[in-house]
Amino acid sequence: MAFKMPGLLKSPAFQAGFVRNINTRFDKMAENAEKYKLAAMSRGQELFKEYKATETKLKVENEAKQYIAQQFSPELADFMDSGNQLNYLTGMDAKDFLEQADSQAKKIMQGGGVPEDFTANENPYYGEQRFEKLDKTYGKVKDFMNKNNNVFGDSFELLFETNTPEMMSKEEFGVRAREDITSLGRTGLGATEIDANVEIKLNKQIAEFGGFESMITKIGPEGQTTYEFENPNEQQVANIAKRIANTHYRFNPNRATDGIGGSANFGVMISRNIIAKASSNDTLESAMNDLANIRDTMYTIPGIGNSAAELDSTMNSSISLYLYMLGQRTTDPNLVQDIKTEIQKRTGEEFVSSIGSISTPFAPNL
Repeated sequence: MAFKMPGLLKSPAFQAGFVRNINTRFDKMAENAEKYKLAAMSRGQELFKEYKATETKLKVENEAKQYIAQQFSPELADFMDSGNQLNYLTGMDAKDFLEQADSQAKKIMQGGGVPEDFTANENPYYGEQRFEKLDKTYGKVKDFMNKNNNVFGDSFELLFETNTPEMMSKEEFGVRAREDITSLGRTGLGATEIDANVEIKLNKQIAEFGGFESMITKIGPEGQTTYEFENPNEQQVANIAKRIANTHYRFNPNRATDGIGGSANFGVMISRNIIAKASSNDTLESAMNDLANIRDTMYTIPGIGNSAAELDSTMNSSISLYLYMLGQRTTDPNLVQDIKTEIQKRTGEEFVSSIGSISTPFAPNL
Protein backbone atom coordinates (compact mmCIF):
# COMPACT_ATOMS: atom_id res chain seq x y z
CA MET A 1 0.00 0.00 0.00
CA ALA A 2 1.39 3.35 -1.01
CA PHE A 3 2.27 5.79 1.74
CA LYS A 4 -0.02 8.78 1.87
CA MET A 5 1.45 12.08 2.98
CA PRO A 6 -0.78 13.75 5.55
CA GLY A 7 -2.53 16.81 4.25
CA LEU A 8 -0.61 19.13 6.63
CA LEU A 9 2.76 18.12 5.17
CA LYS A 10 1.43 18.83 1.67
CA SER A 11 0.61 22.44 2.49
CA PRO A 12 2.86 25.13 0.91
CA ALA A 13 3.04 26.97 4.24
CA PHE A 14 4.53 23.97 6.05
CA GLN A 15 7.03 23.22 3.31
CA ALA A 16 8.23 26.88 3.25
CA GLY A 17 8.64 26.88 7.04
CA PHE A 18 10.54 23.57 6.97
CA VAL A 19 13.03 24.88 4.42
CA ARG A 20 13.51 28.06 6.45
CA ASN A 21 14.29 26.04 9.57
CA ILE A 22 16.83 23.89 7.71
CA ASN A 23 18.53 26.96 6.24
CA THR A 24 18.63 28.65 9.64
CA ARG A 25 20.26 25.60 11.19
CA PHE A 26 22.92 25.45 8.45
CA ASP A 27 23.59 29.19 8.87
CA LYS A 28 24.06 28.73 12.62
CA MET A 29 26.30 25.72 12.08
CA ALA A 30 28.46 27.71 9.66
CA GLU A 31 28.60 30.64 12.08
CA ASN A 32 29.55 28.39 14.99
CA ALA A 33 32.15 26.58 12.88
CA GLU A 34 33.84 29.91 12.12
CA LYS A 35 33.80 30.81 15.81
CA TYR A 36 35.34 27.43 16.66
CA LYS A 37 37.97 27.98 14.00
CA LEU A 38 38.90 31.41 15.35
CA ALA A 39 39.01 30.03 18.90
CA ALA A 40 41.22 27.16 17.74
CA MET A 41 43.55 29.59 15.96
CA SER A 42 43.81 31.69 19.13
CA ARG A 43 44.64 28.63 21.23
CA GLY A 44 47.17 27.53 18.63
CA GLN A 45 48.92 30.87 18.88
CA GLU A 46 49.09 30.51 22.65
CA LEU A 47 50.67 27.06 22.34
CA PHE A 48 53.10 28.35 19.72
CA LYS A 49 54.21 31.24 21.97
CA GLU A 50 54.53 28.84 24.89
CA TYR A 51 56.77 26.61 22.79
CA LYS A 52 59.00 29.49 21.64
CA ALA A 53 59.30 30.85 25.20
CA THR A 54 60.16 27.36 26.47
CA GLU A 55 62.73 26.91 23.71
CA THR A 56 64.48 30.17 24.60
CA LYS A 57 64.39 29.55 28.35
CA LEU A 58 65.66 25.97 28.27
CA LYS A 59 68.40 26.64 25.72
CA VAL A 60 69.74 29.61 27.69
CA GLU A 61 69.69 27.61 30.92
CA ASN A 62 71.49 24.74 29.20
CA GLU A 63 74.16 27.08 27.80
CA ALA A 64 74.63 28.69 31.19
CA LYS A 65 74.97 25.31 32.90
CA GLN A 66 77.56 24.12 30.42
CA TYR A 67 79.42 27.41 30.78
CA ILE A 68 79.62 26.96 34.56
CA ALA A 69 80.69 23.33 34.13
CA GLN A 70 83.37 24.39 31.70
CA GLN A 71 84.74 27.35 33.63
CA PHE A 72 84.41 25.88 37.13
CA SER A 73 83.17 22.29 37.49
CA PRO A 74 80.18 20.09 36.59
CA GLU A 75 79.49 19.69 40.31
CA LEU A 76 79.03 23.45 40.72
CA ALA A 77 76.86 23.55 37.60
CA ASP A 78 74.63 20.79 38.98
CA PHE A 79 74.42 22.57 42.33
CA MET A 80 73.39 25.89 40.76
CA ASP A 81 70.90 24.14 38.49
CA SER A 82 69.27 22.22 41.32
CA GLY A 83 68.79 25.50 43.21
CA ASN A 84 67.20 27.21 40.19
CA GLN A 85 70.08 29.67 40.08
CA LEU A 86 70.21 29.64 36.28
CA ASN A 87 66.57 30.55 35.62
CA TYR A 88 66.99 34.29 36.09
CA LEU A 89 69.44 34.44 33.17
CA THR A 90 66.70 33.86 30.60
CA GLY A 91 66.06 36.90 28.43
CA MET A 92 69.53 38.42 28.81
CA ASP A 93 71.94 38.91 25.95
CA ALA A 94 74.53 36.13 25.67
CA LYS A 95 77.34 38.36 26.99
CA ASP A 96 75.27 39.53 29.95
CA PHE A 97 73.96 36.14 31.03
CA LEU A 98 77.41 34.56 30.90
CA GLU A 99 78.82 37.39 33.00
CA GLN A 100 75.98 36.97 35.50
CA ALA A 101 76.45 33.20 35.60
CA ASP A 102 80.17 33.70 36.15
CA SER A 103 79.55 36.21 38.94
CA GLN A 104 77.04 33.94 40.70
CA ALA A 105 79.39 30.96 40.46
CA LYS A 106 82.26 32.94 41.99
CA LYS A 107 80.07 33.97 44.92
CA ILE A 108 79.32 30.33 45.65
CA MET A 109 82.98 29.34 45.36
CA GLN A 110 84.04 32.18 47.66
CA GLY A 111 81.32 31.16 50.11
CA GLY A 112 82.74 27.67 50.52
CA GLY A 113 81.81 26.01 47.23
CA VAL A 114 79.46 23.09 46.70
CA PRO A 115 78.30 21.52 50.00
CA GLU A 116 79.84 18.13 50.69
CA ASP A 117 76.45 16.49 51.16
CA PHE A 118 75.08 17.71 47.83
CA THR A 119 73.99 14.93 45.46
CA ALA A 120 73.17 15.80 41.87
CA ASN A 121 70.03 14.26 40.36
CA GLU A 122 70.85 15.22 36.77
CA ASN A 123 71.03 12.34 34.30
CA PRO A 124 74.36 11.52 32.58
CA TYR A 125 73.75 13.95 29.71
CA TYR A 126 73.78 17.72 29.95
CA GLY A 127 70.74 19.14 28.21
CA GLU A 128 68.94 15.79 27.84
CA GLN A 129 66.20 16.50 30.38
CA ARG A 130 65.67 20.02 29.12
CA PHE A 131 65.47 18.75 25.55
CA GLU A 132 62.77 16.30 26.63
CA LYS A 133 60.77 19.21 28.10
CA LEU A 134 61.18 21.11 24.84
CA ASP A 135 60.06 18.07 22.85
CA LYS A 136 56.98 17.73 25.05
CA THR A 137 56.03 21.37 24.49
CA TYR A 138 56.61 20.99 20.77
CA GLY A 139 54.43 17.88 20.77
CA LYS A 140 51.53 19.91 22.18
CA VAL A 141 51.68 22.28 19.22
CA LYS A 142 51.97 19.53 16.62
CA ASP A 143 49.15 17.45 18.15
CA PHE A 144 46.94 20.53 18.21
CA MET A 145 47.78 21.29 14.57
CA ASN A 146 47.07 17.73 13.46
CA LYS A 147 43.77 17.60 15.34
CA ASN A 148 42.49 20.83 13.83
CA ASN A 149 43.77 20.00 10.38
CA ASN A 150 41.46 16.99 10.55
CA VAL A 151 38.54 19.20 11.62
CA PHE A 152 39.05 22.28 9.44
CA GLY A 153 41.23 20.94 6.63
CA ASP A 154 44.95 20.74 5.98
CA SER A 155 45.14 24.50 5.52
CA PHE A 156 44.45 25.20 9.20
CA GLU A 157 48.10 25.72 10.14
CA LEU A 158 48.52 28.17 7.24
CA LEU A 159 46.07 30.53 8.96
CA PHE A 160 48.59 31.28 11.72
CA GLU A 161 50.32 34.63 11.64
CA THR A 162 53.61 32.92 12.42
CA ASN A 163 55.18 29.89 10.82
CA THR A 164 54.63 26.42 12.17
CA PRO A 165 57.42 25.73 14.69
CA GLU A 166 60.21 23.36 13.81
CA MET A 167 61.83 21.26 16.51
CA MET A 168 65.58 21.71 16.76
CA SER A 169 67.82 18.67 16.91
CA LYS A 170 69.71 17.53 20.01
CA GLU A 171 72.90 18.83 18.43
CA GLU A 172 71.37 22.26 17.84
CA PHE A 173 70.04 22.35 21.39
CA GLY A 174 73.44 21.41 22.75
CA VAL A 175 72.91 18.02 24.43
CA ARG A 176 76.29 16.71 25.54
CA ALA A 177 77.57 13.79 27.55
CA ARG A 178 78.96 14.69 30.94
CA GLU A 179 82.24 13.16 29.83
CA ASP A 180 82.53 15.96 27.27
CA ILE A 181 82.28 18.65 29.93
CA THR A 182 85.49 20.25 31.06
CA SER A 183 87.08 19.06 34.30
CA LEU A 184 84.90 15.97 34.68
CA GLY A 185 86.67 12.65 34.90
CA ARG A 186 90.12 14.10 34.32
CA THR A 187 92.94 12.16 35.88
CA GLY A 188 96.60 13.03 35.98
CA LEU A 189 97.09 16.24 34.02
CA GLY A 190 95.08 19.14 35.34
CA ALA A 191 92.87 17.03 37.59
CA THR A 192 92.70 19.70 40.31
CA GLU A 193 90.50 22.74 39.85
CA ILE A 194 91.98 26.15 40.52
CA ASP A 195 91.38 27.50 44.00
CA ALA A 196 89.72 30.93 44.27
CA ASN A 197 92.71 32.35 46.20
CA VAL A 198 95.12 30.93 43.66
CA GLU A 199 93.13 32.55 40.86
CA ILE A 200 93.39 35.93 42.57
CA LYS A 201 97.15 35.54 42.82
CA LEU A 202 97.33 34.38 39.21
CA ASN A 203 95.46 37.44 37.98
CA LYS A 204 97.68 39.69 40.08
CA GLN A 205 100.81 38.26 38.49
CA ILE A 206 99.34 38.68 35.03
CA ALA A 207 98.78 42.34 35.83
CA GLU A 208 102.39 42.65 36.99
CA PHE A 209 103.90 40.74 34.06
CA GLY A 210 101.68 42.31 31.41
CA GLY A 211 103.26 45.75 31.31
CA PHE A 212 99.85 47.34 30.68
CA GLU A 213 100.42 51.10 30.53
CA SER A 214 96.76 52.04 30.85
CA MET A 215 96.17 49.82 33.89
CA ILE A 216 95.03 51.49 37.09
CA THR A 217 95.40 49.60 40.37
CA LYS A 218 92.73 50.23 42.99
CA ILE A 219 92.53 49.08 46.59
CA GLY A 220 89.07 48.30 47.91
CA PRO A 221 87.73 49.10 51.40
CA GLU A 222 88.64 45.61 52.61
CA GLY A 223 92.11 45.71 51.10
CA GLN A 224 91.29 43.75 47.94
CA THR A 225 93.10 44.78 44.75
CA THR A 226 91.27 45.43 41.50
CA TYR A 227 92.56 46.47 38.10
CA GLU A 228 90.95 48.80 35.59
CA PHE A 229 92.10 49.73 32.10
CA GLU A 230 91.70 53.09 30.41
CA ASN A 231 92.51 51.41 27.09
CA PRO A 232 89.81 48.82 26.25
CA ASN A 233 92.24 47.00 23.97
CA GLU A 234 94.61 46.33 26.83
CA GLN A 235 91.60 45.13 28.80
CA GLN A 236 90.89 42.51 26.13
CA VAL A 237 94.52 41.35 26.09
CA ALA A 238 94.47 41.01 29.88
CA ASN A 239 91.18 39.08 29.80
CA ILE A 240 92.48 36.51 27.32
CA ALA A 241 95.82 36.26 29.14
CA LYS A 242 93.89 35.37 32.30
CA ARG A 243 91.84 32.73 30.53
CA ILE A 244 94.87 31.09 28.90
CA ALA A 245 96.87 31.24 32.15
CA ASN A 246 93.96 29.72 34.07
CA THR A 247 93.75 26.81 31.63
CA HIS A 248 97.52 26.33 31.63
CA TYR A 249 97.64 26.23 35.41
CA ARG A 250 94.91 23.60 35.72
CA PHE A 251 96.52 21.32 33.13
CA ASN A 252 100.18 21.93 34.00
CA PRO A 253 101.71 18.66 35.31
CA ASN A 254 104.61 20.70 36.77
CA ARG A 255 102.32 23.05 38.66
CA ALA A 256 104.00 22.32 41.98
CA THR A 257 107.44 23.33 40.70
CA ASP A 258 106.50 25.98 38.13
CA GLY A 259 104.09 27.71 40.47
CA ILE A 260 101.59 30.41 39.57
CA GLY A 261 104.24 32.51 37.87
CA GLY A 262 104.84 29.98 35.12
CA SER A 263 101.19 29.97 34.08
CA ALA A 264 100.84 33.75 34.40
CA ASN A 265 103.88 34.29 32.22
CA PHE A 266 102.57 31.77 29.68
CA GLY A 267 99.20 33.57 29.46
CA VAL A 268 100.79 36.99 28.93
CA MET A 269 103.32 35.67 26.43
CA ILE A 270 100.73 33.85 24.31
CA SER A 271 98.21 36.70 24.32
CA ARG A 272 100.88 39.19 23.21
CA ASN A 273 102.08 36.74 20.58
CA ILE A 274 98.52 36.53 19.25
CA ILE A 275 98.10 40.29 18.88
CA ALA A 276 101.53 40.58 17.28
CA LYS A 277 100.33 38.35 14.43
CA ALA A 278 97.54 40.73 13.43
CA SER A 279 98.83 43.35 10.95
CA SER A 280 97.41 45.94 8.59
CA ASN A 281 98.57 44.07 5.46
CA ASP A 282 97.10 40.67 6.39
CA THR A 283 95.14 38.82 3.72
CA LEU A 284 92.65 35.99 4.08
CA GLU A 285 95.41 33.46 3.33
CA SER A 286 97.93 34.94 5.78
CA ALA A 287 95.25 35.30 8.46
CA MET A 288 94.27 31.63 8.15
CA ASN A 289 97.96 30.73 8.51
CA ASP A 290 98.09 32.86 11.66
CA LEU A 291 95.08 31.02 13.06
CA ALA A 292 96.73 27.69 12.31
CA ASN A 293 99.80 28.83 14.29
CA ILE A 294 97.58 29.95 17.15
CA ARG A 295 95.90 26.54 17.14
CA ASP A 296 99.26 24.79 17.29
CA THR A 297 100.29 27.02 20.21
CA MET A 298 97.19 26.03 22.16
CA TYR A 299 98.14 22.38 21.75
CA THR A 300 101.40 23.08 23.58
CA ILE A 301 99.38 23.32 26.81
CA PRO A 302 100.05 19.84 28.31
CA GLY A 303 96.98 17.62 28.33
CA ILE A 304 94.51 20.11 26.88
CA GLY A 305 93.83 17.82 23.94
CA ASN A 306 92.18 15.37 26.37
CA SER A 307 89.29 17.79 26.86
CA ALA A 308 87.50 18.90 23.70
CA ALA A 309 85.43 21.44 25.63
CA GLU A 310 88.46 23.05 27.28
CA LEU A 311 90.34 23.12 24.00
CA ASP A 312 87.38 24.68 22.17
CA SER A 313 86.95 27.36 24.84
CA THR A 314 90.62 28.36 24.90
CA MET A 315 90.81 28.25 21.11
CA ASN A 316 87.74 30.44 20.78
CA SER A 317 89.19 33.03 23.16
CA SER A 318 92.50 33.10 21.29
CA ILE A 319 90.91 33.40 17.85
CA SER A 320 88.53 36.06 19.18
CA LEU A 321 91.48 38.12 20.39
CA TYR A 322 93.25 37.78 17.04
CA LEU A 323 90.15 38.84 15.06
CA TYR A 324 89.51 41.67 17.47
CA MET A 325 93.00 43.09 16.97
CA LEU A 326 92.92 42.42 13.26
CA GLY A 327 89.70 44.40 13.07
CA GLN A 328 91.51 47.32 14.69
CA ARG A 329 94.44 47.22 12.31
CA THR A 330 93.32 45.97 8.91
CA THR A 331 92.62 48.31 6.02
CA ASP A 332 90.20 45.74 4.52
CA PRO A 333 86.75 46.32 6.08
CA ASN A 334 85.57 42.86 4.97
CA LEU A 335 88.56 40.81 6.11
CA VAL A 336 87.28 39.77 9.55
CA GLN A 337 83.93 38.66 8.15
CA ASP A 338 85.70 36.80 5.33
CA ILE A 339 87.75 34.94 7.94
CA LYS A 340 84.64 33.97 9.90
CA THR A 341 83.04 32.73 6.69
CA GLU A 342 86.13 30.67 5.89
CA ILE A 343 86.16 29.17 9.40
CA GLN A 344 82.52 28.14 9.00
CA LYS A 345 83.27 26.66 5.58
CA ARG A 346 86.12 24.54 6.99
CA THR A 347 84.52 23.50 10.28
CA GLY A 348 80.84 23.52 9.39
CA GLU A 349 80.12 25.71 12.41
CA GLU A 350 79.58 29.43 12.75
CA PHE A 351 82.33 31.19 14.70
CA VAL A 352 80.90 33.36 17.47
CA SER A 353 83.50 35.65 18.99
CA SER A 354 83.69 35.93 22.77
CA ILE A 355 84.85 39.55 22.39
CA GLY A 356 82.51 42.35 21.43
CA SER A 357 83.33 44.93 18.79
CA ILE A 358 85.09 48.06 20.12
CA SER A 359 85.98 50.89 17.77
CA THR A 360 88.72 52.49 19.92
CA PRO A 361 92.05 52.67 17.97
CA PHE A 362 94.59 50.14 19.06
CA ALA A 363 97.27 51.37 21.46
CA PRO A 364 100.63 51.87 19.68
CA ASN A 365 102.57 50.30 22.57
CA LEU A 366 100.86 46.96 22.04
